[in-house]
Amino acid sequence: MRGLRPGSRPSGSDVSPVRDYFYDVDLGGRLFHDGGELCDPRFLDFFFKRLRANDSGRFPAYPFLSPCAGERNFVRAQDRPIVFQKLCGDDLVYAASLQQRFDAAELRVSGAGRLYHPASVGGFGLLHSRLALMLGESIREGEGGYVLRWQDQDCPIRPL
Repeated sequence: MRGLRPGSRPSGSDVSPVRDYFYDVDLGGRLFHDGGELCDPRFLDFFFKRLRANDSGRFPAYPFLSPCAGERNFVRAQDRPIVFQKLCGDDLVYAASLQQRFDAAELRVSGAGRLYHPASVGGFGLLHSRLALMLGESIREGEGGYVLRWQDQDCPIRPL
């Protein structure tokens, strides 16, 4: 991803009392550290609850940060750091079990055809391809773009 293998450290890392770690999020929302995928549901929810923009001034190639006690966990994403995995009732699910209310009127589409929904970090979160395909069954071409038929309403999908 962007020239570094998942979890690899940028050159010039210095020694400080706060430990720096480096993570990658792929298009499926999977979290990687040191080349291995992290799968523990409690850890994923803990990690993503703390995720925010990297305003530390350090490692700008990692635009997000998940601080924890004596650690700075720098994060970069192949697309967006939040990837919504599924829709449960009226909620989108990301990480392991974190939820955010789904608002069909707020969907966006990129030029590459990826679907996005507003997220608490990164502006918009990517809808996982499985979720996008499921919603795609209710998407049709309308005047000037695409429209999602959701709960008996036509919701235009605006460009990202």
